[in-house]
Parts: sequence; C-alpha cells; structure tokens
Amino acid sequence: MVAADTKVLRARELAATQKEAREALLFYAALVEFDGDWDDLIALVARIGPPVLRESARHIDRIELKAAVDRYLRGEDRESPDSFFARVMLRRERPRARGVPSNRCPECGEPPQSGVLRPQGDGNAFALVCSLCSNEWSFPRGQCPHCGEADREKIAWFQAETIAHVQTQTCDACARYFHVIHCGKEPRAVPEADEVAALAMDVWAREQGYEKIHPNLIGI
Repeated sequence: MVAADTKVLRARELAATQKEAREALLFYAALVEFDGDWDDLIALVARIGPPVLRESARHIDRIELKAAVDRYLRGEDRESPDSFFARVMLRRERPRARGVPSNRCPECGEPPQSGVLRPQGDGNAFALVCSLCSNEWSFPRGQCPHCGEADREKIAWFQAETIAHVQTQTCDACARYFHVIHCGKEPRAVPEADEVAALAMDVWAREQGYEKIHPNLIGI
C-alpha cells in the first residue's frame, strides 16, 4: 500500500502538468492529508471543495452525516454529494470484509476504484485497487469488475494523449467504466492520484453514456 505522503507528492506533481485536473488533484492531496473530525472536513470542503460539495457542506449536519455513513455501508446512495463525506471519514474506520466476491476488496469488502498494471517478468501483472482502503488484489485482465463480462466484443480501452499511461476500460454489457494505470509506462505513477488526473477521460466516458464503477475520493 502506498504511503500517504507519496500520494500527496504525486498528486502535486501531476497538478503541475495536468492543467484540466489541477484543482481536483490539489483537493485530493488535501483530503489525503486530512486528519480532523466532521467539522474540520466540512470547513475544508467549504474552503477548497468543488461547488457541489460546498453546497452540500452548507446544509449537512451531524445527524445527516451519520445517516450518509449508514447508507454508504449498506452500499446505497454512493453517487450523492453526501456520500463524499462518508467516504472520507470511513477511510480511517474501515469495515472488514467477510466472504466477498472476487470483484470486491478482500480487506474491506468495497468495490474497486481503478486497475493497475505493474511490470512482472516479461509482462504485466493486473490488479484492482480498492476505492476505500487502496488495497490491491489480482483480477482477470479484460473482465469487467462490475458485472463480470469478459466478451472482447463488449470490453474496450481508450486513452487521452495528455495522460497516455492511463487507459479507460469500458463495458457495453453494464455501461460502466474505470481507469487502468500502467506503471510500466510511468514508473512514478500512484494509482489513486493518477486516477484523479484522468479527469478528461471521466468527462469523455460520461458523454458516451458510461457510469463509473465507483466514485473516487473526491467524488468523481
């Protein structure tokens, strides 16, 4: 698992080159460093968060925050702004996995955020990266981590020239997508941070009608 300071350094490095994702990367770096309580998180969002989260922070109270955590743990309402607050706070008090399927994190039971290819022998080893605890676990390359589809006619990969070491894997069976980070192409890559840097591909995928498997730490 990558240390927090390494994630922060990588996010700030990417912010200097990926202009369209600069604000998102700096917000991500601040969240990785965050170590406060609910009130501190609301204050942080009010100061540097994106508009939709700032609006949510103006109205949410502790009762609603607890309800957001409960819904998140039940796997509900994970696309709403309120789920962002639950996601940040649960990183410090993670649930434990119990008999989860292969497309879920064996440590905390949460769905994957991204995929990562790391050089191994004469090729690459593929793993999924947890959306909550950043744990990595092996999973078949070319299979959809959401629905399990493995038909090559329904799985495709796309990338942007500005961040060529990140591919976006789409599945036409369930209309979901996620990003895959190639560490062989960019040895300095940190999956969590580089996933945030692929903001342009998030915009593209949504325009094509795909939905992300799971929002990242900053809610994208």
